[in-house]
Amino acid sequence: MGIIQRGSNSYQVNLTYKKQRYRPTFTSEAEAIKWEAEAREALKLGKPVPAVKTPITKGGGRIRTMRQLFNLTVSEHWEGKGPDESAPARNGSLFVKFVGPDRQINDITSEDISEYITHCREKRGNSNTTIHHKLCAVSVMLKQGIARGLVDNPPYIPKIKKAKVGTIFFLNFGEEQPVLDELKKWGYDLEYDLVIFLIDTGARISEAKKLRWDTVSPDMTSVRFEMRKNGGFHVVPVSYRAREALERRRLNSTGLGPFTEMDVQVTRDHLKRIYTHLGGKYLRILDMKKPFHVYRHSCASRLAMLNENAKRIQEWMGHSSLAVTQIYMHLTPKGLEDTASALERGLKQAENTQNTGNVVQMRP
Repeated sequence: MGIIQRGSNSYQVNLTYKKQRYRPTFTSEAEAIKWEAEAREALKLGKPVPAVKTPITKGGGRIRTMRQLFNLTVSEHWEGKGPDESAPARNGSLFVKFVGPDRQINDITSEDISEYITHCREKRGNSNTTIHHKLCAVSVMLKQGIARGLVDNPPYIPKIKKAKVGTIFFLNFGEEQPVLDELKKWGYDLEYDLVIFLIDTGARISEAKKLRWDTVSPDMTSVRFEMRKNGGFHVVPVSYRAREALERRRLNSTGLGPFTEMDVQVTRDHLKRIYTHLGGKYLRILDMKKPFHVYRHSCASRLAMLNENAKRIQEWMGHSSLAVTQIYMHLTPKGLEDTASALERGLKQAENTQNTGNVVQMRP
């Protein structure tokens, strides 16, 4: 039986059906047992689960506001991941902030969802992929409310198509040199070392800024990126020129790490000045929402062009899944070279067969 007692007068049903989790809470065990039996029968028949008449929180109070629904969803659905650690929880908190934490759950309408999408797209500059993730978090919260009978008319949440993977803009080997030359000429020493570090380690700008000297090896041959986007940490060896950049930062930096004193906006403005001066393909970086990411893309792309194993690239870059790494793998010619070799072997086999006078029988 999937019923857990929580406190002296709280009983929670733990029911999962076709990957959808239902976890309503009741004031008595009898009510919980009855609801679970009725819910299982309804789900088998393809009907909605019965509404919960007595929604309560762990503390015994009724769930009425979006803040309360968010807290319940964090504790019961996004288990073990607080708002500062979980991307879904962060996205959920952003919606609660948008509609108002004291907004009544049953007052959320389709218009609110539509206005939130417009807000994310126009005010926040979010891509379709980001909006999709944010709406998924909203959907999870509202499903918690629906399962507890808190929502009479569920709002419509449209499906936002994720952006298709297009051509990734990156700098090929040596194409960063004009940028470095101009940075040195303009006296932008921090940006000079930063570009080298980003392009040779594949670090995100946030990871570079957070990097501390105690996470850099004493001989500066490796760095440890902590709390990466995928939630883990990785130790990444550094190239000789990245090591030289770190050594220069050790002499010139006044912060707790190589780039901790960096003002990201000022650094971005300095680089924009260089891209504008160089013109040509470098102007494309000006149109990027995350201009520092061109160096991360460049690192992953170069590894792919060097025929590095996809799993190894994933580990180096700290990608959350191999699917992200596969975006870059079309740049490696290895797979096509192997296919060409297979065709050549077939041709040679056919030539040898013809020379011996044998007839090759083809299967239908």
